[in-house]
Amino acid sequence: MKNVAISLLCLSLFALSALPAAGDPPAVEVRDRKEILVLFPFAPDYPAWTLFMTGLNQGFGYEKAASYRFIYEFLGANLAGQDPAFLETTARYFRYKYGVRRPDIVVASTMLESFISDYGDLAFPGLPIVVASTEATPLKPTENGLLHTLSGPYDFLKTVKLALDFRPDTKRVYFVLGSSPYEAAAAMELRRLSRSVADRVAFVILQGLSHDELLDRIANAPGDSAVVFCWFFSDANGDEYKPSEVVREVVAASPVPVYGIERQYLGSGIVGGYLWSMATYGKNVAINALGILDGLDSGVPKFSTIEASAYGIDWNALRRWKMNPASVPGNATIVNGSHGFLEIYGVYVLIFSLLVAVLAVMAVILGIFAIGKRQAERELDVVSLRLSLALKEGAELNRRLDSRALRDPHTGLFIRKHVDERIDDEFTRYEKTGAQFSLIQVDVDSFGTVNDRFGKETGNILLSRIAGELIKLVRLYDVLARWSGEEFMILLPDTDEDTAVAFAERIRKAVSGAVYFEQEHKLVVTISCGVASSADAQSVAELIRNVGAALDAAQRNGKNRVVRYTSVPST
Repeated sequence: MKNVAISLLCLSLFALSALPAAGDPPAVEVRDRKEILVLFPFAPDYPAWTLFMTGLNQGFGYEKAASYRFIYEFLGANLAGQDPAFLETTARYFRYKYGVRRPDIVVASTMLESFISDYGDLAFPGLPIVVASTEATPLKPTENGLLHTLSGPYDFLKTVKLALDFRPDTKRVYFVLGSSPYEAAAAMELRRLSRSVADRVAFVILQGLSHDELLDRIANAPGDSAVVFCWFFSDANGDEYKPSEVVREVVAASPVPVYGIERQYLGSGIVGGYLWSMATYGKNVAINALGILDGLDSGVPKFSTIEASAYGIDWNALRRWKMNPASVPGNATIVNGSHGFLEIYGVYVLIFSLLVAVLAVMAVILGIFAIGKRQAERELDVVSLRLSLALKEGAELNRRLDSRALRDPHTGLFIRKHVDERIDDEFTRYEKTGAQFSLIQVDVDSFGTVNDRFGKETGNILLSRIAGELIKLVRLYDVLARWSGEEFMILLPDTDEDTAVAFAERIRKAVSGAVYFEQEHKLVVTISCGVASSADAQSVAELIRNVGAALDAAQRNGKNRVVRYTSVPST
């Protein structure tokens, strides 16, 4: 990476030597499509930038992909952080390079806040700039007033809280950070946060160490500790590393559970954490940039906070450290397994079984040794009362277990049995009140090809991620279920057919064309949707046939489309 930065510096100096004396070159040409200049701090082989670009493509994908062209620049920010002259030289190089063919907008990824704040006007005069910041403090505005900061800071304390929920006896938390200026700033923030939890746990910040010293400190962590891996871009010797590789070394060396703060670490052996997603962040940055390109923005610099984090858990790591699954947050994304109800409630089932067994033995003893009928009857009445109470407790436990059993283990969505019952309830309400409702049946196009090419496990992961996209779109009172195989069913209460069709089209655009990664596989999928309303059916069975017919029509007519039942020709 250091060679990349030095090469860029040399190229910058060469370009500056060719600058004309009359000032900047004039802007030329009018283009048919928008050009987006994307700035990254490090070389292109960092996995984080691939995830960021995946999110950008998804965000800009809401419009026609042919309308945009991406241009990439990698600054070598490790050298820039040590040599301020490098920043100004690079800015002048960009001013000259993009003075002739000016992009329509500049998007800067995380870790470039200082460069844009200090040199944005010099490098890109008059151009709108969107900065993807992880800092909680807005940047100073540029002279042209076109700087837009989209902030999504990390929430370290939620990951610490998760570690304490799993192991309440934890006394200290080790935070892993490298020696770059970015990581030094994060260490200062952690020291500030440590004061708010000092009565519960101590923070030990491992920052400014060599690579070997770091692994040695981790290997000797006491048993009442936890480790939170943040980043490790460079060590005290100036050697550079990829955090996605160092985290695996930390997991291998640690005698205590390791947590993380980024979604890309999940699957490396960490237990999990409140994980920040570079892909989700990139998607939100693209949507913000679209608003500027389309003229929807007022032109006044804005500072807004978006949520790019969510809980994530690795089930294999959870089992390795013998942690209680009941402490897993209900909205967590789970990889490498699913939590069955016996794993969570097994102890309650055992207690209930023992209680019933004890009461049964008591009943037998009372029956054998009863001295008189009246005394036996009184004692039996007592036993009956206790059995009744035990059965009520058992019924409540069964209700909780049934609720767990109604979830599909791969996607976390409701199973078909549950949505069938809800459809029956809604149809009964429709017959009494006339309140229409609609169904959307969703099918993943050519899903069999994914299973045949990449395997069933990859297919299950893909379905889980598509389900995650659908969960973000449905309303709180809608019912989303896995219908069968690669099909999903969405029940929309108080919704007519026109509204349901518009909603289905939003779902199709959000999912179709999105890029899904599974290890080395790059998956692009589309979906087809059928829509039917209760207003066009005399029974539940007819309504389900109608929505199925609409979905069949969508698949026959080319897939990746939404078809309403009322537009399907009668046969």
